[in-house]
Amino acid sequence: MRLEHVNLSVNDIEKSRDFYCNILGLHVRWEGERSDVNGSRKIYHIGNDDCYIAIFEAADKCQYRHQFGSTGFNHFAFIVDDLDMMVAKLHEHEIEQTAIEDYSPGRRLYCYDPDGFEIELVQ
Repeated sequence: MRLEHVNLSVNDIEKSRDFYCNILGLHVRWEGERSDVNGSRKIYHIGNDDCYIAIFEAADKCQYRHQFGSTGFNHFAFIVDDLDMMVAKLHEHEIEQTAIEDYSPGRRLYCYDPDGFEIELVQ
């Protein structure tokens, strides 16, 4: 078994697409639209050949920030080849980094996407 995708509702789908593609280096695997009572909204599947993030533009806009000790979604992680390069890239784009840690099984940093979802990058 393996994880196929994570589904996120976001405030600004183009801003989220740019973050995941241009900063984290993923690519758009598929794009389309979904219609419901709130109208038609764009959808992207962004990832690589193994897994992806499905992003939908939310009808109700808000910022998401989860507290680690509370029940609910906490974060998701990507394996990267060069954590130092990612630190520099996040800094260049003024992306908030909350921690850089080094413990088994590897070095990692934590940051937030444009909607406040926490992401862990592991080397």
